[in-house]
Parts: sequence; C-alpha cells; structure tokens
Amino acid sequence: KLAAHEVLVQLGHKRATMTLKEAYALYSRRTVDDWQKRGLIQRLPRKTKTSPIRYETLQLITADLNRKYSYYTKPNNNTPQ
Repeated sequence: KLAAHEVLVQLGHKRATMTLKEAYALYSRRTVDDWQKRGLIQRLPRKTKTSPIRYETLQLITADLNRKYSYYTKPNNNTPQ
C-alpha cells in the first residue's frame, strides 16, 4: 500500500500531503488527534498563517496500517485460534 501510494505521487496522480480536514474525514478526528498525541504523525510547517494544516500522507497511511495490525495481533481480541 505504501509503495503504491509513492508511485502514484511520483506519477502525479496523488498528492504527497493531506489537509487536517481531509485526514479527519478519512480517519476520524479522534484517531488523527490520538496519532498526533502519540507522535505517530507530525504536522508540516505552514507556509503562511492562513495555510491549512497539512500532514504527509505516508505518515497517515503508516499510522493506519499500524493501528490495524496491532488490533489483530493483540492477545484476547476474540479472534478464532
């Protein structure tokens, strides 16, 4: 998934960054704020005071993949053995 995104960015089909509003819509505000607090994602510096808050899309994808992986590898998560 990460490699596919990187190729699409290089080809110009996807952007390398995502606004805070887009991240909230895709992953939920609670999740994005949690990742921020835990240091999994970092805000990019703003170009001006009125520029939107942006994140690197690869950081968001990586944090999401880690969240999904950790859910399935937790002991006692009611998965069949």
